[in-house]
Amino acid sequence: RVFVPGRLGANFRRAAMLIYSRPITVAYHANRASCASCWSACYLLLLIVLPYVLAIAMGAFWTKDAFEREQPGVRFRHEVLVEAYLADGTAIGWSTSDQLNTALGSRLRPCQLRAWPEDTDRDGKPEALQFSLKVPLDADGGER
Repeated sequence: RVFVPGRLGANFRRAAMLIYSRPITVAYHANRASCASCWSACYLLLLIVLPYVLAIAMGAFWTKDAFEREQPGVRFRHEVLVEAYLADGTAIGWSTSDQLNTALGSRLRPCQLRAWPEDTDRDGKPEALQFSLKVPLDADGGER
């Protein structure tokens, strides 16, 4: 080792050996009836009780009745495609689309379709649609 003048303390620290050490703990005590203890107790009570008070005050803590009824909107868009097969396997059809009726050609069979909404509980909203379809057949041609 080289001795450096003015650095005696640094050289001494390196040469010193640690014999015993212990951590220093500092504890502060207060009476149970002190102001800090009262505030801690109030804070803990508020932390536990406040959520229950808020839930009960809002009325959603114990839900007694929760009924929700939904009713779908029933509408008929007046778009129909009818496909039928005769006894001999020939396919006939009809549609509300003029383009499709033109494409059917000789297999086009004009049908009579009636549709009406059905309101069983009389609340002004239809629950179902009823359809009546009549397909004319040529009995002389052997259609059935």
